[in-house]
Amino acid sequence: MQMEPLIQSPVLLELVDAISYANRVVALGYNHSAFSARQFAFRLNKFGVDCHSLEDSTLIASYERILKQGDVAVIFSISGRSAFQASVNEYRRNRVKVILITMTQDCELAKSVDIVVVLPHLSNVSYVHPLDDAITFYMFIEMVVERLNGKLNELATG
Repeated sequence: MQMEPLIQSPVLLELVDAISYANRVVALGYNHSAFSARQFAFRLNKFGVDCHSLEDSTLIASYERILKQGDVAVIFSISGRSAFQASVNEYRRNRVKVILITMTQDCELAKSVDIVVVLPHLSNVSYVHPLDDAITFYMFIEMVVERLNGKLNELATG
């Protein structure tokens, strides 16, 4: 229910537009968030959007020299951790659109990116039952894919 407002939100539409017109998309994540980055890349590839998932810091840094204007980097990070900061700075210098999907309101990394999506952090809500935050990312990915499918069909039929 906490995610329902995102379905029609301007930020979701902006994210889908960025991906729809991107030359290349990369999904980034470290540790547990890397699973979500991989799922995002898999789902986008099923819809014909070329997306690579990166979780190794060396590869993420290597893409600083590969990504250019017209490309999109999507970062999955529950905490919005600063481990991505150096790469984000380089991507931005190359005019890469950077999107952060996080569960931490007002994180430092949010100040450096183009689009920020803050999802509910469910594991912080319940201390009695351990919840896995990955399901929140997965639900959001499905929201993106649904919107993206509509947008791509719209672009194809002109």
